[in-house]
Amino acid sequence: MRGWIRGCSCEVITMVSSKQIKEKIRDYRRSIKHSWLLFKDSRIGMVGLGIMIFFIVMALTSPYLGLRHPMDWWAPDDDILEITPYFNGDEGVRTTGPFMQGVTYRMRPAPGTAQYADRLYAAGGKGNLIDPYGLYAYDPDDGRGVWNFVTGSEINTPVNVNNYGSGTNAGEADLRLIFGCDNGRLYVLRDGFVENWANFAPSGEREWYHPLNGSVVGVDYHDYRGYPVGLGARQDLKDNPFNQYDLIFASTTNGYLYAFEGPTPQWNPVTNSWNVTRPILLWERQVSNVSLTAPAVSDNGEYVYVGTNDGLLYGIDVASGLDIPEWNDAVYRVTDGYWSTSPVTVGNPPVVYATTGDGFVHCIIGLNGTAKELWSHIDIDSRETKNGYQLKDRGDIDGGNLTDIDILPDGSQIIIGSSTGYVYSVNTQSVNESIAFDTRIGLQDTVINVVPYYDWQFTQYLFVTAINLNDTATDPSDDFTILYCMASAANSSVKWRKTVDGVVMGHPASYLYNPHLSKADVVFATVFFEPDGTPTAGRMYSYNAAGTVITPLPPTWVTSEGAEESKYQPPPSGNYYWLGTDSQGHDILSQTVLGSRIALLVGFMSAFFSISIGVIFGLVSGYYGKGIDAILMRFTDVILVLPALPLLIIFAAIMNPSIWNIILIISLVGWGGVARVIRAEVLSLKERPFIDSARVTGASKSRIMFKHIAPNVLPLGLLYMTFAVSGAILFEAALSFIGLGDPSTMTWGMMLNYVQHSNALTNWWWLLPPGICITLVCMAFFLLGRAFDEIVNPRLRRRR
Repeated sequence: MRGWIRGCSCEVITMVSSKQIKEKIRDYRRSIKHSWLLFKDSRIGMVGLGIMIFFIVMALTSPYLGLRHPMDWWAPDDDILEITPYFNGDEGVRTTGPFMQGVTYRMRPAPGTAQYADRLYAAGGKGNLIDPYGLYAYDPDDGRGVWNFVTGSEINTPVNVNNYGSGTNAGEADLRLIFGCDNGRLYVLRDGFVENWANFAPSGEREWYHPLNGSVVGVDYHDYRGYPVGLGARQDLKDNPFNQYDLIFASTTNGYLYAFEGPTPQWNPVTNSWNVTRPILLWERQVSNVSLTAPAVSDNGEYVYVGTNDGLLYGIDVASGLDIPEWNDAVYRVTDGYWSTSPVTVGNPPVVYATTGDGFVHCIIGLNGTAKELWSHIDIDSRETKNGYQLKDRGDIDGGNLTDIDILPDGSQIIIGSSTGYVYSVNTQSVNESIAFDTRIGLQDTVINVVPYYDWQFTQYLFVTAINLNDTATDPSDDFTILYCMASAANSSVKWRKTVDGVVMGHPASYLYNPHLSKADVVFATVFFEPDGTPTAGRMYSYNAAGTVITPLPPTWVTSEGAEESKYQPPPSGNYYWLGTDSQGHDILSQTVLGSRIALLVGFMSAFFSISIGVIFGLVSGYYGKGIDAILMRFTDVILVLPALPLLIIFAAIMNPSIWNIILIISLVGWGGVARVIRAEVLSLKERPFIDSARVTGASKSRIMFKHIAPNVLPLGLLYMTFAVSGAILFEAALSFIGLGDPSTMTWGMMLNYVQHSNALTNWWWLLPPGICITLVCMAFFLLGRAFDEIVNPRLRRRR
């Protein structure tokens, strides 16, 4: 009997609950229908609703419209770059063997400034009968092959080119090519300009090699003829027999360092040619049991420096082959890590620079092996001062593997590449980065090697190659390289950028070629890989260094075939840009459409959180009153009196730039006004009879607040939410405009931030779309808010 009664009771409760739910749904429907009838009578409300629906639909459908990625896609080089290509244009000179080192060149002797490059050299080959390892010579006019010298082993070092003879008369020149191979051979080859053998590969007396202990890692040389000539005053070097020679230095993987007396230039007037001379071993020394870096000879020719794979740097006296006496411990030690680049040296007395694999740059006084002042850091864990200056990309520690280093002849700047994708130019006097340039394009964050090359001789441009894995680290067959040409070693403004397939090995080279004397050319070589990493083929490219980027491109519909400016002519690639491109070649239409998603996300989420905080504060403060009310309202007053935009700027500068951080910041500072309004409404509502009835029935305070009062203040919260959405969108745009937005996300504010660095008045197609969109969206929510205000406040309705 009891069980039957219990079952009936449960059934009755279920029926009542179901009936209550249905009644609630009917009430909500009537309320929504009544509100809609009132809302549609508001013309401004309908206009605002239409604009809002348009942007919401655009944001929701944007992933399916086939748009170009706003940051990861850029216009083809043909559309945005004016540059003169040689060597079969953008196809380059394709070879069946890969190029594994950078391209070098020789200068044809001539009086005054009439010298020019008339031959290029590149190391390559596959190591088989068809494409043997060797040194290849090319004509800089068309990239035609002149000769190839077979080495039988891969060339490990860049090719050093030195003319021991006349610099003004090609007939009296004595050109030597110096390089080392994987099989341990150090080669010195002789090439000619006017001799009958000048277009044939070196052989016989024109070829010399010496077997070394281990694979050759690096080669350097120094001209000691006429020493010291303002470089030094050591009597032992003046008296040394090699005072009339060049010295050649070579290091190996087995830790050996060699010094050779270079060829002695002896002109024979009887035969009207140079006597054949060969290098002679001066001394050899096993510096370490591990592999060495490439050696570096000081400018004054007195010392040679070499690093080891375990983080040691040795300073060696050239005359004796022994350690420099003033180096107390004989070596300079890296505190942590290993040398990621070979040392470079500059100045008299010498200063040595070298980098490590964890982002540190070391500056060593060459005379005593101690760290130079200011080139140190505070260890985070031990708080001790340690050697090495740590590079920073825009304030954040780089921490990447520093991949290459170059130095200006006067020693004022050193230029360093990092595996993080950044290239740095460090002022050696103030020890700070004058350039911290990100070579990554958009979201392509798989840059693995950045190689800088400063052309101090011809153009004073900084060339940078950035090897990109194309987001597929396991498949090298789709790797590509971007070549940047920057205005100078202290200016990160990009003059032009060229993308090529394959990996550029070594650094590019800039040279003067006679028909193009108006401006130097830049040449570089690439290698292509199979998916398993096997090198297959290569290409050599040559372009005139005076390239020009013509971005931002105008909309294609305003271009014409007969336009004087090339940017106002139809794009050669055939692409159609409805709203043009920005300065990087990104599609503005795609940025504008996809930016709506971020704008609405920031607007809705920031408004939701800020209104939620304000409603909760207002409810609790207004209902409880007394001490709680006083504390909460004083805190609210503090939020209200703080200037919103400066406070947002401070928070955004402290926190990492991120869309979610921006939403958090706007939410934390945008609730004060809503809390005040809700509190005032709650103070009125809690004195109403229906609240007294709820108290009499025994309802708890929390139930009264959230069950009886909250539904009555919710329309007011929704009203202020419409205004908060437009305010949040404006705040995000303002933060992004002043550079505190999220650089990894393209928003309308970031578009305006980028356009401010360009000529906004002439590039109207870049300025207007984000500005118009921000205006329309904010206006839409303002009009919606006005219409909701008429619904919530009947006194504002028009009389019909």
